[in-house]
Amino acid sequence: MLPHQGWQTERIFVGYLPQMEVECENEKDKGFLWGVPKKRRTVERRMQRRYGFEEWHWKPLRLKTNIRICDTCGHHYEAKHLCRHCYDKVVAETKTIRDAAELKLGHEPENKNIVVLYENELQTVDPKQIEDQMIVEIPKPRPYWFSKNLLQKTTVSTNTDESTLTQDSTTIKPLS
Repeated sequence: MLPHQGWQTERIFVGYLPQMEVECENEKDKGFLWGVPKKRRTVERRMQRRYGFEEWHWKPLRLKTNIRICDTCGHHYEAKHLCRHCYDKVVAETKTIRDAAELKLGHEPENKNIVVLYENELQTVDPKQIEDQMIVEIPKPRPYWFSKNLLQKTTVSTNTDESTLTQDSTTIKPLS
């Protein structure tokens, strides 16, 4: 098929332009026209456009060379993307937290920070740190990948003192 034979277009009347002051002989000349295809492109033509012709220009499928293996779970994922398996675990845990917070708060949220505590963590928390915050308890052990400080603002200081450079992810630190 030659290039000039490919797309046959038909002009269709779409509508009138507002405040047209030009006098036209035909009513259709007052409106604007769009070019649209006369016929639908068949499956064969679409596949030829996608993969080409074997005799002329063949575009075979290419192997992906950017597939990586997740260090955490061992599943495959594409480079520069998140591992889908690990992401699904985070989504499920987040849904659990949202459901627990909804049971605690109902549908009318309060203007308080929410602290998420898993089982047996309430005894390890200083009551002064969470006195004005809403506590949401989840009756299961904390996943190993879910840090306690994950939902809070960072508390890393700019000091170069060695005692402040190490950050313990098992304690809840107050916001300053």
